[in-house]
Amino acid sequence: MTNPSYVRVIIDRAIHRELDYAVPEGLMNRVGVGSRVRVPFREKSALATVVAVTEQSEAKGIRLIEAVVGEAPILSEQLLELGRWISSYYCCPIETVMRSLLPQVIRRAEVGWKKRLFVQPGRKIDNEELEKLDPPFGSANPCVATSTANFSR
Repeated sequence: MTNPSYVRVIIDRAIHRELDYAVPEGLMNRVGVGSRVRVPFREKSALATVVAVTEQSEAKGIRLIEAVVGEAPILSEQLLELGRWISSYYCCPIETVMRSLLPQVIRRAEVGWKKRLFVQPGRKIDNEELEKLDPPFGSANPCVATSTANFSR
């Protein structure tokens, strides 16, 4: 695949059309169909979804995209095609369909990707030590005694 020079996006606002933006050199290898990008729109910055990648554009006054949001494309080409079909079949704007396809966290770009933290002990723990840490049910643990007393009533 060649590096894209232009992308066609759907902005997360009800403008009822797709817009073309140029891709800066530093972002060319990170942009693809289904990617979320931040673009200049009027005097503000807006989030958008890339729906096409092209080598040329007939539009005038094309501006550069500002950033790519996330590490990988969020929507597949099949989901975008389904979104276009939903838009035409139900006669609703594609922006409305995109709002339904994308979870709110991704639409607002609040969290990129979820990360998991794994905790591992610094040394090997044998079974004897584990038994000392986890007393059997109904022992002298005050929390266990309180919770079982509440259920016995």
